[in-house]
Amino acid sequence: MNFLFTENSFLPDSESKFGYEEFYSLCFSDIGKGADLTEQFLKRLSDYFISCMLQTAGLELERENLVLSYDEKELERLASAAPSAIGREFINANWVWTQLDALLDVYRREISAFPGSVDLYFNDKNKALSIPGRIYFHLVINNLDPDYPFSFMATYSSKDEEGYVHHYPLGYARTQYDEKDERFKALLMPISKASRTSKLAKDLMESGNLFRPVMLRSEEAEQFLNDAGIFIDSGIVCRVPDFWKRRGRGTSVSVKLNNEVRLGLDKVISIVPSLTYDGVEVTREDIIRLLSETSGLAFLKGKWVALDKDKLQDLLKASESLGDSLKPQDLMGYSTGLKEFPVSLRLPEENWLGSLIANSTISLTEPDGLKAKLRPYQKEGYKYLSGMNEAGFGICLADDMGLGKTVQVLAFLEKLREEGKASRVLLVVPATLIGNWHNEIMKFTPCLDYQTFHGMKRVLSDSFLTITTYGVIAKDASLAEVEWDIVILDEAQYIKNAATKAARNLRDIPRKQGICLTGTPVENNLMNLWSIMDFVNPGFLGTRTEFSRYAKSLELDGLSHLRSAVAPFILRRLKSDKRIIDDLPDKVETELSVTLTKQQIVLYRKVVADTERAMMEERSEFETKGLVLRSIMKLKQVCNHPDQYL
Repeated sequence: MNFLFTENSFLPDSESKFGYEEFYSLCFSDIGKGADLTEQFLKRLSDYFISCMLQTAGLELERENLVLSYDEKELERLASAAPSAIGREFINANWVWTQLDALLDVYRREISAFPGSVDLYFNDKNKALSIPGRIYFHLVINNLDPDYPFSFMATYSSKDEEGYVHHYPLGYARTQYDEKDERFKALLMPISKASRTSKLAKDLMESGNLFRPVMLRSEEAEQFLNDAGIFIDSGIVCRVPDFWKRRGRGTSVSVKLNNEVRLGLDKVISIVPSLTYDGVEVTREDIIRLLSETSGLAFLKGKWVALDKDKLQDLLKASESLGDSLKPQDLMGYSTGLKEFPVSLRLPEENWLGSLIANSTISLTEPDGLKAKLRPYQKEGYKYLSGMNEAGFGICLADDMGLGKTVQVLAFLEKLREEGKASRVLLVVPATLIGNWHNEIMKFTPCLDYQTFHGMKRVLSDSFLTITTYGVIAKDASLAEVEWDIVILDEAQYIKNAATKAARNLRDIPRKQGICLTGTPVENNLMNLWSIMDFVNPGFLGTRTEFSRYAKSLELDGLSHLRSAVAPFILRRLKSDKRIIDDLPDKVETELSVTLTKQQIVLYRKVVADTERAMMEERSEFETKGLVLRSIMKLKQVCNHPDQYL
């Protein structure tokens, strides 16, 4: 099932009903890799929701009053993993928060009506889920004693006579219950279960340290952290230091751009890399020292960290491979995960190229020869085209149909002509749009010098702008003999199949910049995107074979990486986004019923009867589809031109 995302929610794009109750049921289902990417995305949201619930203390006591908190960075990560779909522009961290809170409302309604315990409720939903019990193990950092840098304490929760929930040290349970009391034995049952496989839990019970605060050495704390999974599986809620929760996540290389970037894909960018492990900036010497540690915990620059030797080796390898300069396509590929890199590579800001373009075009004015008043978003498109041209990158202007891609391009070309920054521009269009471009040029940029290279008697002159067609490109090689400053493709979906002769010839035309105009950068599959991106920035997404292999193995995270990688080169605005055009009225659809004449009714029924008889005959799937299509065409002819049908 596919979904349409809205500003606050989502809807299925079919007639079937899918509400938050159905979404909530995904929390307990198993969706494999073969599922639709949107279903995988919704399952990821629901899995995160379940995880937040299971890690919340007092789940049984809170029941329908449960309140959840979410990690903001995790919400942003989930939002970035959303697949391409109608309404994708609405998905951000706040949108994800809204969906999770809606799931929480479903849980509150269900648990309030459920007669049994929360544990039984989840067990009915999914046998694999275990609910934390009433025992809590706490491990905290102790800064008072360097020899015993950690402290341990066990607590339990209990409800008083007035119904309020309190947490007490586990030792207090000896005064609340008699040790022979079945309630006391039931309270300690999760610890007894854990002691069967955890030596630490067994030692705590036998020594009596379970019932009082205990200071631990680093190796003892490491043993506790390694056994935390056993404790949780036994029904104990574990509270551990943050550094253990994020172990391995904070390993990255941050890159500072050492000079002003106004370069193309064939240049290099000077960089200053800095290495980070668990949020702490480290040197190569620090990494080598950490690798020599025998313990799994280390005190690094004033804070404790959990050591992951594999991550440290990857970080060391990354520092050795970077050097002090990178090509822009490598920098963007590594930072987005599109290209393989040992660890995460971070830039000062995600869309550094977009910010660079925006800052460099703040003072850019509209050309004097432009006879049009650009809307704000059209000014943004005009400036972005100009900035990318200055930086030496290609771009795909993928605005929705009707948002004025043509006038944005003409404003950009007129500015180049007035400033003398380009001398030869080639515009490739479908043959049916030559007249439209002619009219738009006369209307908006009448001073623009152009020629049409089309027809049997075509002659190539040295006009500023040359307009030709995809048909001419496929059969005329003379255009490849010119060194073009810019080559623009209108309705660039014409090259979605990179194997066609027109697409191959276009990639062979020498150009300093490529620009694609299309309202549908991806129509059928991701290879459409490769064809367009390979034209505007050759080689950025690798070869056709490499990208095909990458696309076939793509999953939800990979889709997010790909979207981030191509985002600086695709400018897309939608008519449905009120931030773009707030004065555009919503589409109004009116259904009109027209009664058939008696003659049409007779003919209509005859076509239906003939089709039904023909469908009874044994035929191939291909023949059946052809029969249905022919019948549909006959029905249309009966309704529109019954006399011709007779």
